[in-house]
Amino acid sequence: DLAIWGMERGNLTSTIPTEIASLTNLVFLDLDYNSLSGSLTSELLSLSSLTQLDLNNNQLTGSVSEIGVFPDMEFLQLHDNLFTGTIPDAVGNFTNLAVFTLHENFITGEIPQSVCDLRLNATNEGVLASLIADCGLPDPD
Repeated sequence: DLAIWGMERGNLTSTIPTEIASLTNLVFLDLDYNSLSGSLTSELLSLSSLTQLDLNNNQLTGSVSEIGVFPDMEFLQLHDNLFTGTIPDAVGNFTNLAVFTLHENFITGEIPQSVCDLRLNATNEGVLASLIADCGLPDPD
């Protein structure tokens, strides 16, 4: 079963295909720099094995409130899209998260303190290396 699928700059258009749900062992999905539209589908969100998701530089819309379903996520790039909503508190439970980007979207609200704490927890080697956000404290870098 496919574990890695990379189609960066693949000239993909339309929406994320519903057939993606059949890739139950997928851990790495890279669809950045395409022309994908639509929202984060339930089929994509059902891929519980994902640890790396790269969807930046598309035209994806809808709320990011569902991204909290990936507790083992290490790399999550969603920047340069048309996403809305707030960052869910559950992202703060992604204790292996090293990269998290959401800039150039229409995200509202405050960064949950639990997400900011990932950056500040120096005892965990899998924490965010850098977080460009107003967490109330300076970036440790």
